Amino acid sequence: MNVKFGTPAPIPYRLPEFGGLRIFLRSLGSITADTDEERMKDIIRNDALLMLSQHLTEHSEKTGYDDFPSLCEELGDRISGELTAKHGFNCAVSIDSITPDEDSQRKIDALSMTDFSAIGGSICVDVSYKPDCVPPWGTGMGNMMLTGFPGALGKPDTGSSEPELMPQVTRPDIVSSGTPAPHYQPKFCPECGNKLPEFRVNFCPECGNKL
Repeated sequence: MNVKFGTPAPIPYRLPEFGGLRIFLRSLGSITADTDEERMKDIIRNDALLMLSQHLTEHSEKTGYDDFPSLCEELGDRISGELTAKHGFNCAVSIDSITPDEDSQRKIDALSMTDFSAIGGSICVDVSYKPDCVPPWGTGMGNMMLTGFPGALGKPDTGSSEPELMPQVTRPDIVSSGTPAPHYQPKFCPECGNKLPEFRVNFCPECGNKL
């Protein structure tokens, strides 16, 4: 007997490398069993999916996104043994893929591909999962929200009660733990007296004087 299977609903999972980011996984595979009983197809398929969900829950927060390909073989072997022991005839499970659903993949891509160098300075990223924390909106460069997922642009995601990952980007040269950030001292053009921008410029934007 040969049975194809796929997860009818995504299985929740948390990725340790992204601070426990909650994603949902789908899986596809097949089961071969030494039986010709038609009634066993649904029983074996349902048992395999239940075992897969249980084993993924055990791996959650321990196994990273890049480990899913090798995880397919490991889980296939374990579920094969459990099905064989339960039903009394040989079962072999082959898991072809374990992949995030579309929404979860977008979250992973947003965190993996963000170019922190565009902000400037030495960037430290804290992607810890904060289930009971509301970010301090509007506190400046010390807490900048990344784009591409709920909670971006400094605004909470009101469309879901599920708290999401909220990375915080910190500029150590602007905000340091326990030390107040130095007050900005304005500079003026020696030629026309115009106040210069806070960022470094080579020419006065008012009179064009070379600085």
